[in-house]
Amino acid sequence: MKVEFFADGSTESPLVLLYGSDPNDAATLSHTFGDLAHASVTRVAVHELPGFVSVDGCQLFGSVARSDVGVKMVASPATFDCALRPETWANVVGLLEPFSHPPQTRETQFQYLYDSGDVRLLISTKRAW
Repeated sequence: MKVEFFADGSTESPLVLLYGSDPNDAATLSHTFGDLAHASVTRVAVHELPGFVSVDGCQLFGSVARSDVGVKMVASPATFDCALRPETWANVVGLLEPFSHPPQTRETQFQYLYDSGDVRLLISTKRAW
C-alpha cells in the first residue's frame, strides 16, 4: 500500500491517501489501528508498516490523543500525525473492514477514514477517489 500526500486533494482540504488493492495491507493497517484503539501502543509509523511504501517522502504517524485532533502536518514537506481518541481509532478500524477482503469489483473503492481537520485521511484501492 502506498502513502501519498495531495496538497490539492479535495475541494475542502489537502489529503493523505493510502492506496493499493492488496487486502493483506489493509488487514495490517486495521490491526495496527486496532492497537491504537486499545491503547496497547500510543504511536505508530504507518509508512514503515510491512508492505507500505512512502511516495515522495510522505510520512504518516498515528497516535492516541485525548481529543480528536485529526491529521496535522508536523513537518514540511509531507510528515503528518493523525491524533485520535481510542474510540475514534476503533471506528476507523470498522471503516477498513471492506478493504481487508479481495475487491468484488474492478472499480475504485474508497473511504474517508477521517474527514475533519486540516488534512483528510483516505483509503482507496487505486490512486484515485
